[in-house]
Amino acid sequence: MEQTQFNAGSILFLDKEVVSHKQFSTASVFYIAAAIALMIFYFYIGDQGSSLAMLLLMVSFAFAVVGILKIVSGRKVYIHKETKCPVTYKQLYFDSSDTVKLQQIIESGDIASLSKMKQTPNGGTRLDMLVSKDMKYGSVQLFLYRSFVFEAVTSVARLNEEQVKELKV
Repeated sequence: MEQTQFNAGSILFLDKEVVSHKQFSTASVFYIAAAIALMIFYFYIGDQGSSLAMLLLMVSFAFAVVGILKIVSGRKVYIHKETKCPVTYKQLYFDSSDTVKLQQIIESGDIASLSKMKQTPNGGTRLDMLVSKDMKYGSVQLFLYRSFVFEAVTSVARLNEEQVKELKV
């Protein structure tokens, strides 16, 4: 497992308590099995120069390529180191004029007040959140859009269990 850096636009959301690893895709097994079955069927067809045989060959090749790509790419899963629980990553957008108020909410630890703030699609202020599925771990970080990139306004703030439950993610 590696240290996780969440690529959030051009800003790295760095949290050392969360690691990532690739999860095996079960769909890749289906694609490869289908490719093998189609290849076997291709060899049992008497006339391998026919249109049906060529179609089987092309489809089996496509399934094999998709299956191999799914194995190689995998799906990245984030896990909290201590609890070994999966972590979800969420972004909330707010108006730029709310940046100071959001910063005060995060610094004071009054996370329940976040639900009272009005969210704005594609707003100039972004709140990145990490929350474990067992609701025992959470962290937040505030970003402000400046010069075509989101720049960090606050450092990563760790949340206790009560604050995580107040997030209502």
